[in-house]
Order: sequence, then structure tokens, then C-alpha cells
Amino acid sequence: MPYSIHEIEVTQPLPTLTLAENITGVGLIVRRYDRAIGFLMQPWDQPQIDQDTIASWIATKLSAKIIQEAIRDEWKSPEITNRPSFTQG
Repeated sequence: MPYSIHEIEVTQPLPTLTLAENITGVGLIVRRYDRAIGFLMQPWDQPQIDQDTIASWIATKLSAKIIQEAIRDEWKSPEITNRPSFTQG
């Protein structure tokens, strides 16, 4: 029951994965800007996994985490943390 492990970067176009004949499933290390945000394991018995299937798996399991990471990245942005003062002093 071997699984194939793949890294997926959600800020890039999703790949179509081609699997070896003896593979019975996949593990996906899901990253956003090179930082791991999740790991998915799925049984799979076909030679390929298309982009839509991968997107569906990620959306089902990790959509909240992806949104959290996007918000966290925006909060760390200098544009937000260095706002000008509106008070006169």
C-alpha cells in the first residue's frame, strides 16, 4: 500500500500528478509561500490526479487555514503596521 508524497504550492498553478503503477494513494504537503500549512493523505488508484481534484481536496480540508495565513501575512505587512497618525500633537 505505498503512497506517493508530493509538495503543492498553493500560490502557483496546481499540477497534474502522474503516479507510478504500484501507488495506491498520495500524501500532499501543502505550502503557501514555501511554508507548510497542511498535509493531506488520499487513497487513489488512477495513474493521474488532475488539478481540479487536487483543488477540491485542498479546498475541502484547508480552505480555512489558507485564509488564516493570508490574513496573517497581511497583518505583518508594513503598509498596515506603519499607518500615519491622524492626531495632531
